[in-house]
Amino acid sequence: MPARSPLFGDWTAGIDANVDELMLRKYIEAMVDAVFKTYDTDHNGFISMEEFQDLSSNFPFLDSFAALDTNSDGVISHQELSDYFFQANLPLMRRSFSHVFHEASYLSPTFCYHCKGLLWGLIKQGWKCR
Repeated sequence: MPARSPLFGDWTAGIDANVDELMLRKYIEAMVDAVFKTYDTDHNGFISMEEFQDLSSNFPFLDSFAALDTNSDGVISHQELSDYFFQANLPLMRRSFSHVFHEASYLSPTFCYHCKGLLWGLIKQGWKCR
């Protein structure tokens, strides 16, 4: 059974000040995918104004619908939401967090969060942040 997936807050608790923007975008894309899976109720690939009202009630820190709908077409695309989260969070993440990795031994079968592969060995099978 895979180890539990880290929460976004757990992951951000240790981002290096020199974070790789591609890695950051990967995590933001996963978050946006989850948002669309939950709030794009008509499954058309866009967040409408009605769907945004549900979304913003659960994420009160979001800017207005008009601020996220950068091309003013009346819907929020996956790309618009990704760009919004990336631009809104990059400066904060860059100055606030740092990872401290150490070798770790796991006492039960554990899977890599990145590649989903089984970590092999009896001791010191991988690395984790303190």
